[in-house]
Amino acid sequence: MDFTTVTGLLEDNLKTHLNRLDCGDEHFLEILHYGVLPAGKLFRPLLCCSVYGDHLGQDALLDELKNPYSALSLCSSALEIHHAYTLIHDDLPCMDDDDMRRGRPSTHKAYGQWQAVLAGDALLHHSHALLNLIDHEQDKKIRRYFSWALGAKGLIYGQVLDLSGAIHQNFENLKRTHILKTGRLIQTALYAGAWCAHPTIGLRETTDLMRFGHAMGLSFQLLDDLSEGTEKLGDHEKSVNPFINFPAESLRELSSSLVTIKKELERPRHNLLAQTLEGYFAKMKAIIEKDLKSKDSLIFEHFEVIEEDHQEGYHKIVELLIS
Repeated sequence: MDFTTVTGLLEDNLKTHLNRLDCGDEHFLEILHYGVLPAGKLFRPLLCCSVYGDHLGQDALLDELKNPYSALSLCSSALEIHHAYTLIHDDLPCMDDDDMRRGRPSTHKAYGQWQAVLAGDALLHHSHALLNLIDHEQDKKIRRYFSWALGAKGLIYGQVLDLSGAIHQNFENLKRTHILKTGRLIQTALYAGAWCAHPTIGLRETTDLMRFGHAMGLSFQLLDDLSEGTEKLGDHEKSVNPFINFPAESLRELSSSLVTIKKELERPRHNLLAQTLEGYFAKMKAIIEKDLKSKDSLIFEHFEVIEEDHQEGYHKIVELLIS
């Protein structure tokens, strides 16, 4: 499937839904738009739409997205807007302290810190407000799941583990951080796509989606950390990068997660989902392969110092990404 049309509809719906935030202050509205648009990869909305399309077909998917107030459109925008809020707050000096985001100044560098905090707050609440617009007899299900997965027991607690320093105390804490901070939003995207297609989801499918989302959350974050090998890392990034602090465990966990993902995607029911992830994995493969050949790779040098067979681990990851 050509996802260009899907991405275009998602972006159009995002703009429509963001315009509902008009508070009468044009400058603050500009900050809100800056924090969300232009959209990045739209990875989480695309996961949501892929699951929906695998259930009901491509035509039904496009028809749903053409209506900005369909359950699928509202869920997709809620996911991206919630993700944008986390990025705005993550970039703040009191958190990850990043000055750049997607090739331009992060929101607090462009507009100021208190403006970024309040913009993030507004987007957080707006993601839930969009879910409240869904009109369905079982719409409470997705709202309950959204609140659980992304609240104090989920994504936010993952941020607590990260910023408190617990993330680098041991590998289990690191895994738990990634499962909560990254995995929960991915699980929510998968669950929302299935729920929009069929509001009553069986236990077996729910379990499969949660297991798949768990593996995706871990692999997504570990691959992201691995791809930073030739970047200039700050002290915080160095302290939490698993391939610097727990290289052997990280390679094993990433390999295991990728195997789980590949097995799940072999099922015929995951056609669009497999296509969505194929592009992502191809991009990560290219980055990692480049790092393998780079003498400037901080992670690669660290691996060489610790144990020679970590080079083989790198190559196994690359093979998994293209298999």
